[in-house]
Formats: sequence, C-alpha cells, structure tokens
Amino acid sequence: MNLDIHQALGIISGLIAFFALVPYFISVIKNKSRPHPISWAMWALMGVISLGTYWGTGARDTIYIAFVNFLNPLIVTFLSIKYWDWKKHFSRLEYTCFVLSIVSVVIWLCFQNPTAALTFNLIADLIAAIPTLIKTYKNPSSEDTKTWLLFVIANFLSLVAIQQWTYGIALLPAYLFCFAFVVLILSLRKTNLKIP
Repeated sequence: MNLDIHQALGIISGLIAFFALVPYFISVIKNKSRPHPISWAMWALMGVISLGTYWGTGARDTIYIAFVNFLNPLIVTFLSIKYWDWKKHFSRLEYTCFVLSIVSVVIWLCFQNPTAALTFNLIADLIAAIPTLIKTYKNPSSEDTKTWLLFVIANFLSLVAIQQWTYGIALLPAYLFCFAFVVLILSLRKTNLKIP
C-alpha cells in the first residue's frame, strides 16, 4: 500500500490525537484535570455519529481524526464519571447545554444530507463544549495543557492533510483545531508554560 503525503499526515494526525489523551488520563487519575461529564458524554455520542456522516461526505485521508474524535471522548466519559466531584451539582446552564445538545443531535439525525448533518453535529458539539469552556475559564488548571497542545497539533496536521477543500471535508478538522486552540489558550492562563 503506497501512502501519499496527505494520507500519511491524516494517519499521523489521528495517532497524535489518540496518544494526546495519555497525559490527560494520567492527569485525571492524579486528580489534576477534571473532565466535565456532560461535555465528554455528548462528545462521545456525537463522535460516533459524526464518524459516519464524515465518511458520508467523502472524507478518507482525514477520517482518522474523526475516529479518534469518537474513541477518545468515550474513554474520557468513563473517567469523568469515576473522578467527577458528584457533590457539586450541575448548574442550570450546564443542564440547558445538555438539553440543547440533545435537541441538536435529533435535528442532525433528521437530515439525509451528510454535509447538513455534519453542520448540525458541530453545532451540538459546540453547545456541549460550553461547560468545559466555562470550567476551564474559571479554573485553567482543570485541563491538561500538554494534551490540548497535542490536540492543536493533530488537528492542524489534519487540516494540512486535506486534498479536496470542500465545506463538508474541511469543516470538522477546522472546528476541532479552533476548539482545541481555545481550550489550550484558556488552560495556559495560569500556568508557567510560555508560548514560544
């Protein structure tokens, strides 16, 4: 099997994203990072559906990042359930994000067009991200900076791996890159790590 540069970058992107969670797992187990259960559970649900719809848009060289975008949240969901401080109740905003995310998933599933479905998937994904963004803004040390830096690199490589720049193919890697970059910046606010 001969790989071209785009396929190789797509595979490398998926591998980096997959292994990015190793420091995150360690950080969670050591009680340093606190993944938000609502965000990660919704990301796991949407990840499995987006994997199918992303394949439906014709994505092949960048499909690895979509696969990891399902597998990683599934693993983190189980960790978040185990290590979340359940004495702390979810806020009304967190419950609202959960419900809106579910509604977006239902709307997304109603579409027969993979590109439209992917768009609604990412809207649902962004709504599910709000609790994590708020948590990281309030407590930057609740997210592992190294993990999010690796996600930024992985998603950047996934963008570079795109051969055919269409809305449907570029949307997922672009969204994942932007989101990871925002969480990285938020997590850097109170750490000693300097951006070169």
